[in-house]
Amino acid sequence: MRRKRLLWLLVPVALCVGFFYAGDFLALNQSPRHSDAIIVLGGGPEQRVSKAVQLLREGYAPRLLLSGGAIYNPWQTQAQHMEQEAVTLGISPKRILLENHSQTTVQNALYSLQVMKSHHLNSAIIVSSTFHMRRAWLDFLYVFSGQGIRLSFSSSPYPGYHPETWWQSAEGRNITASEYAKMVYTIAVDFLWHKLEHL
Repeated sequence: MRRKRLLWLLVPVALCVGFFYAGDFLALNQSPRHSDAIIVLGGGPEQRVSKAVQLLREGYAPRLLLSGGAIYNPWQTQAQHMEQEAVTLGISPKRILLENHSQTTVQNALYSLQVMKSHHLNSAIIVSSTFHMRRAWLDFLYVFSGQGIRLSFSSSPYPGYHPETWWQSAEGRNITASEYAKMVYTIAVDFLWHKLEHL
């Protein structure tokens, strides 16, 4: 009887804690480690490229790998758009690799892995927006598992999204709900369903 009462007390407490820390859980941010490349995921604001360029200038990696296909503009891939931003910030095109095919975060990981293998790169820093990092972490660890490539994850700020107070704005609520829904889809479809299809 006491156990049941304790359980009924703990469940709402756990849900409450989970609610308030939902944004912080998304906002994975690790200390950068010296690597062979910095992979920047497309589909976000210019802060992603700025963060990657900052890491490049601080000596954490010698090159950028910009990942993203043509989603918003049929005449230019996200990777090409980010390349323009990086060059504007003073980065030589010779230090930039492009992955122009991905349409999703899982594909960012799949196609970036191909580029890394073709250039014999053994480590990378993944850069994306704060709210996107947990899903990027899931996808890249899943795709890169067993490949012998070391990854670390460094987030860039996203204007209007504050992980610690995500529920206080409509944008924060929409982004957080969307990211959790996409993570569920990723685990259920990209990881489990597609894996079962190949058994």
